[in-house]
Amino acid sequence: MCFYQLPGTSLSSKSIMFLPALLTLSVLSGCETPATATHEVRSVVAGSVAETIIASDRTCEEARGRAFGPSVVGVQLTGVPSSVALGASFTPNAQALMSDGSSLDVGRFVRTSNTGVLGVAGSAFVALGGGVAEVRVACGSHRRSLQVTVTGGSDSGQLVANLKVVRFDGGSGPTAISNGIPLVQGAFQPAAIANLRMYVSGVEQPARIQALEGRFHDGSVRAVLVQFTTTVNGAQTASASLRLVGARPALAMPPLMETSLAPDAAALPSDATYLRSTNAAGKLPAYPLTNVPAVVATHDAEYAQLHEKDWGRCAAAWDCGRTSGYDRAQMVYELWFRTANPLYWRRASLMVKDYVTRYAGPNNGGLPPWWTQPRSVALNYQLTGESKARVLARQMAEVHAFQTRPMPNWGQGWAIADGDDRREARAMVAGLAATSVGADSPIVGLVTQFASYFSPSTMSQWIGLLPSSQKANGCFCAPVYSDGQKNFMVGMLLTSLIRYYEEVNADPRILPIVQRAADYMWENEWLLLDRGFKYVSNNRIENGAVAESSKAAPDLNAFTLPAYAWLYKQTRRQEYLDRYTIILSGLWRPMMATSGKHFDQGYADVASTYLWIQ
Repeated sequence: MCFYQLPGTSLSSKSIMFLPALLTLSVLSGCETPATATHEVRSVVAGSVAETIIASDRTCEEARGRAFGPSVVGVQLTGVPSSVALGASFTPNAQALMSDGSSLDVGRFVRTSNTGVLGVAGSAFVALGGGVAEVRVACGSHRRSLQVTVTGGSDSGQLVANLKVVRFDGGSGPTAISNGIPLVQGAFQPAAIANLRMYVSGVEQPARIQALEGRFHDGSVRAVLVQFTTTVNGAQTASASLRLVGARPALAMPPLMETSLAPDAAALPSDATYLRSTNAAGKLPAYPLTNVPAVVATHDAEYAQLHEKDWGRCAAAWDCGRTSGYDRAQMVYELWFRTANPLYWRRASLMVKDYVTRYAGPNNGGLPPWWTQPRSVALNYQLTGESKARVLARQMAEVHAFQTRPMPNWGQGWAIADGDDRREARAMVAGLAATSVGADSPIVGLVTQFASYFSPSTMSQWIGLLPSSQKANGCFCAPVYSDGQKNFMVGMLLTSLIRYYEEVNADPRILPIVQRAADYMWENEWLLLDRGFKYVSNNRIENGAVAESSKAAPDLNAFTLPAYAWLYKQTRRQEYLDRYTIILSGLWRPMMATSGKHFDQGYADVASTYLWIQ
């Protein structure tokens, strides 16, 4: 025999015998366990009608009715209109009529026969689509239903993005979905997010949809976090969509779910054109490439093949086969944005998770320039909603701003050519990453040592100082290289300035800096016969031996490609496109298939260049 406790009351052994046959949810003892009762309730919430829960409740309810006091003799359903306009809502009133003349509110057992027509928003029902649905309530063997006609067509709203629900863990049954979806600039101001809805297989879902941190320059939202529960089995997928509806109540919002750097299931945009339009991973071309020189198309096509070999060797291990990092995960994310293949989203997210949990996180972003990878970390926040990634993006921005602070006595700072332009490049990239997730100012509650070194105006100040470290001929010449420079690091610096121009502010100070530097490198540092730039302008001697050579380093050619591609875009001067093609043709490739470091060097920051040369 089952005994149930009315919520908000207590039971003694004496009072049990006077209880009416109540439909409650808290099992005290008897024929069901709490887990069984909870399972029955969840099956109803997932979309079935009232009969689902009654199958188990009927037996216990009728047993109690025979053993104790008054029993249920009927049900009453009121507050249900015969017709309702699309988008309108109403709240039914359901009462169980007892044999002693009393009544009991059983509103929580009211269900709809068609969740595509009527949806549940708390205790209210919302008209979601045109058609007919029944509002039903059942208490034991007693049932009541009323028919509702929704007029005015379908309020499925305006399509924002087609999605595919994907499960990566191979499991089956209901699964929690929690991930970020990037948005197009200008599409949604924060107030409009309340009118976004999630649909799976054409049916609106109870979902939590909220703006993630980070805004475009016009104040619009960069990405939203979506959380809901649905059923996807194994390798199967489900069609879904994110839609904008008219102002109306949302369905009952699920509890806040945990986020993850690499969720086991996600609702991902399935259209590469949409993904590219968000520019979340930078401005990227369609896949495969068209209207580009053959050497460019071949280089791009080989990336996916080389990635498979790299994944086969290293899987998600962030440091596998690498003595310095050029943001491997960012490149894989870029391939997802260009193809919409969820496999790449999953792999890139696993790479970020490994990097954050094994290295960057434990060090609180206090990393050397050659191991900092802020772009993929910040992008991961936009694609998963995991706040750890956003916090780390802020920490890296602060640390690298501190590392490049003015120190004239040490010959260091943005106004001084110190020969390590990678340090400044990484500081700019970290600043851009933090800005993209709304962390260009200190995060509330995050206490760090270097917060004062990076603010919303910091990057602009750096650009103002940089010309002092560049000679009139364009060289970032430093004493450590006998009045020369390290060319691949200069390439990294120019790329970071270009990204600031493209993503934050089209600052007119940037073009002359980039153009002078690129012209200087081509005229003075390019070795025609070796088809590569010098590693350093002049040999660096240490203890009587050559520590860094002025020989060509064609394996590093790709670091200079963005400057020439972007200059072609800005000026449409053919010589910049010709130089771009020659540099790419000279890229040394033999070790790309076996060395993770060389593979990354050949593709870091290159994907956007394909768009600039079209």
